[in-house]
Amino acid sequence: MTNIFEQALTKVNSDFPSVYSKEDVAKIITDLRIAADKQEANRKEITGDDVCRMAEEIKRWVMEAASDTNFEDYVSLELNPYQNMIDVNFDNRRLLDEIEDALDQAIESAIEA
Repeated sequence: MTNIFEQALTKVNSDFPSVYSKEDVAKIITDLRIAADKQEANRKEITGDDVCRMAEEIKRWVMEAASDTNFEDYVSLELNPYQNMIDVNFDNRRLLDEIEDALDQAIESAIEA
């Protein structure tokens, strides 16, 4: 929609004199209306079924990503001999980044479908 207005402004700046008549303004508005109607006609309507299908697709992608993930890669164990303890470190930032990537892929795939 923004592109339509930018094109109209460019056309106004190049086609019309600096002082507009009523006819000039009416023509600009008519051209904008026609362009907006064309763009609206090309829009795909999203139904509730489409949203449910996309949600299921996203859920499937995330579950696949989770099942393919080796969580051992995110955990490190260190023996602390001075305190007779095992330190457990979990790299949650890396895991969250991969979850975000999986969600992005799932959303892109659902939108393309």
